[in-house]
Amino acid sequence: MRERESPVAKQREGEGTAPFRSLGVAAVAALLAADGPSSPGSPSGLLSRRAWEAELARVHGGMPDWYASGAERDRRFARWVQAEAKTLASRLDRLLDAGVEPALSCHVRAVAAALWADADWARRCLDGSLEE
Repeated sequence: MRERESPVAKQREGEGTAPFRSLGVAAVAALLAADGPSSPGSPSGLLSRRAWEAELARVHGGMPDWYASGAERDRRFARWVQAEAKTLASRLDRLLDAGVEPALSCHVRAVAAALWADADWARRCLDGSLEE
C-alpha cells in the first residue's frame, strides 16, 4: 500500500532546480541495480548509505543529477563519511578530555576509534589507495 503524499510532494515530483531533480524510489533502485552492489556503509557500520541518501533527499528535495553516476555517488559518499566520522570522533574525544565517567570512557573510546578508522577508510577511498 502506498503512503499518502502531501500536495507539496506531488507538486515537487519531477521538478527541481538544476542540478537537482526528484528521482522516485524506483528510479533510485534501478540506478543502484545497474551499477551493481556498492558498500552498504562505512566499515564500522556507524555511517550508512541509507542515512546519507536520506540526508541528500531531505536537503535537496530529491536526488541530485550526479547521483546517477555510480563513481560520483561513491566518491561523494566517501567524502560524507570522512567529514561525518571526523566530526563525531572529534566530539567524542572532547568528551573524553572533559572527563567522562570511567564506566563509559572505554565505550566512548571504542566508538571514537571506530569513527577515526571510518574517516581513514574514506580518505583511502578518495585518494584511490583502496582500488585494486
